[in-house]
Amino acid sequence: MKSTMKMEDRILSVAAFGCYVFALTACGVATYALVTLSLDASGDLGKSLYLTTSQF
Repeated sequence: MKSTMKMEDRILSVAAFGCYVFALTACGVATYALVTLSLDASGDLGKSLYLTTSQF
């Protein structure tokens, strides 16, 4: 009975660690996507602002 509890504890620990790694990876990917989109948007804004001012 005691060995069964240890095995269950190990399985739960591995599952919890897997969820933790998955959550960190998902947050990293989301942060990377937001930063990339933000840089792309600000780059396009600067280009359009430059073109607008240079046309005058």
